[in-house]
Amino acid sequence: MVLVFKRLSGGGIRRKDSNSKKHFKVIGVLIVLALVAAGFYYLGSLDFGGVKVGKKPKVAVVNVTGVIENFQTAHRVSRTAEDKTVKAAVIKVNSPGGYVSPCFQLESAISKLAEEKPTVGAVGQLGASGAYLAVSAVDNLYVHHSSLVGALGVIAIWISYKEYYENKGIEHYVFKTGPHKDMYAPWRGPTENEKEMIRKEIDRIEDRMLGEIIQNRPSLENNLPLSLVGGEIVRGFESVEMNLAEGIIGTYGEAIEKAAEAAGLSEGEYQVVRAENLTG
Repeated sequence: MVLVFKRLSGGGIRRKDSNSKKHFKVIGVLIVLALVAAGFYYLGSLDFGGVKVGKKPKVAVVNVTGVIENFQTAHRVSRTAEDKTVKAAVIKVNSPGGYVSPCFQLESAISKLAEEKPTVGAVGQLGASGAYLAVSAVDNLYVHHSSLVGALGVIAIWISYKEYYENKGIEHYVFKTGPHKDMYAPWRGPTENEKEMIRKEIDRIEDRMLGEIIQNRPSLENNLPLSLVGGEIVRGFESVEMNLAEGIIGTYGEAIEKAAEAAGLSEGEYQVVRAENLTG
């Protein structure tokens, strides 16, 4: 999960219409409060196989792919919960996490979906950090033997180019209404007070994240490995041993079958649809 603030002046929004556009893409201020598995951003998806198409009622598939950076996926989950023709759902995950607010909202939406109808989670190649938080809300979670799961932590980054500006002779003038109005600015680093503020925010987000995961999976209470909280990634088979998932699946189709079975549907009695294609 990722929360990003980008500012070039006290209260100002990064401008995209000047000759300095490329310059600030390189040296622009960046602070990230991230529930994201750093280093796994570019991992490709693991395709669990084709999707069977039958007749109604429906089993809906919600894809959670890449960095979770907006609320579109949560909206699709909510539509899936509201659609009366959908009798079960599969949350297909291949994500390192994302921005804080979208990840928490996605987790909330999946939790509500699971209250309405059988919901199964299927982790492809990667289900880490904020993505794992979100999918932990399903009724039953399955992983591939070699899936990557974990990295349940928060990361914050403040990049300062103060010395760069000084060496280049770049002058800046700041007029602000308070000591923290230019917080996250690239022309300076954080004060000790601001470091403490960021540390507290990281801890607050981490506490909430772990609390939600344990609420979704009570078996993890007092049993959540500290190494995972510290950012460690484990393989799918290890995640099952740690009670992070219910079991191993070999194909994506197995997750669909499990969701259909939980809804009392036999093979050939349902059709599989993508959540974005729902019209009801």
